[in-house]
Amino acid sequence: MSWATTADAPPCAWDFSPATAAEDGLPPEEEAACREVDLVVGGISGRTLLDLGCGRGACLRFGLDLGARVAIGVDRSDGAVASALACVRARDGGSGALVVRADARSVPLPDGSADVVWSHGVVEHFRPAELPAYFAEAIRLARRWVACSA
Repeated sequence: MSWATTADAPPCAWDFSPATAAEDGLPPEEEAACREVDLVVGGISGRTLLDLGCGRGACLRFGLDLGARVAIGVDRSDGAVASALACVRARDGGSGALVVRADARSVPLPDGSADVVWSHGVVEHFRPAELPAYFAEAIRLARRWVACSA
């Protein structure tokens, strides 16, 4: 990576395609991470889940499939936001889902917006000096749990 901070990085390094988002399932490692979070918190069912760095939205959809009352996705990429919206809308019209375009270090949501704030495959994209702001934001947004996997 040649950028000095994540703010200097291109907005999206992957090709998120809203047209195929609904067809894409979770890769086995992402599904395992989602199931682990579900077990650790004693069940996502009935809870509000916030995916900080939601990418294509597959984990949002999986959270809704596990019974999340609300699933909120946050990503700074327009492509990821469009893909995440397409993914959750394909499930049931998007009921119970919200996707916000924002940097994970500064999310325009109130304190305690979710029971569970989680991210998979996100923390490794931050430089060490940026991680305190990322974790502070995750903690601010969480009512109870913060779970990160990489």
